[in-house]
Amino acid sequence: DLQLMLDKPSKFLWNLDPKLSLRGLERNDEIYGRDDELASLRNCYHRSRSGNSVHAFLTGPSGTGKTLLARHFGDYVAADGGLFLSGKFDQLQRCRPFSAIADAFDEYCNVLVGSVGSEREVAVASLLRQALGHDAVHLMKMVPNLSMIMGDTQYNSDEHCVDAQERLQYLLCRFIEIIAYSTKQPVVL
Repeated sequence: DLQLMLDKPSKFLWNLDPKLSLRGLERNDEIYGRDDELASLRNCYHRSRSGNSVHAFLTGPSGTGKTLLARHFGDYVAADGGLFLSGKFDQLQRCRPFSAIADAFDEYCNVLVGSVGSEREVAVASLLRQALGHDAVHLMKMVPNLSMIMGDTQYNSDEHCVDAQERLQYLLCRFIEIIAYSTKQPVVL
């Protein structure tokens, strides 16, 4: 919201006194008081680079700096040559299952599409087609950019809801597996 005010002050700031400065509204991406958490995430990352499977979760009330912490950690991972994927849970989109994970995977597919024709894109697309087959269409509903990699897949809806949920969980696991094993760089979700 602050960025919108900075970009278009005449639209969002009424009766703007010309003597006032917008300088105080600048976004600050500095992180304060999170050195221990950042060190812990970096430690987890280095343990994962050694071949260990490591899990860490950022949790807490809204407005406590989780997103900024994740962004700083993502910069660290990227600087080390890793692939950092992130998504943010939106309470207003509760009807969208796995929304944070879906956003992260959609971002990954978008990055992959940016390298159309590259060896990596072709290899990942081939692995995904082979592993997911026609069931990929169910994953494409929550990860729209996946269709740009996989192409069109025919939809066949003759399953029960319980089967659909189990299949979606299976497809998500396969998708993660393929991403992780198709790249030499570490993947952080």
